Amino acid sequence: LIDVRPEEEYNLGHIKNAVSFPHNLLRERIKELPTDRDIVAYCRGPLCLMADEAVSMLKKEGFIAYRLENGFSDWIAEKKPVVTSNNKHIN
Repeated sequence: LIDVRPEEEYNLGHIKNAVSFPHNLLRERIKELPTDRDIVAYCRGPLCLMADEAVSMLKKEGFIAYRLENGFSDWIAEKKPVVTSNNKHIN
């Protein structure tokens, strides 16, 4: 599970177990991703295009990639587990 929002947003809160891969750095960090696992990307919400662009890029590079249907704002609204970068559990 990768969070493609800017790192500052990730640090304020992110989905539990998500790894920060900011959209603008994804291409240069793509080799850090496992090739033997599906990748799920998310961003701010359904209208945010960063996750769509990340999935498209990953698929072109041979990854099996999906977009989380909703984004981080929906995740929070549904009261699902969220943590900050210092691992403080929010929900």
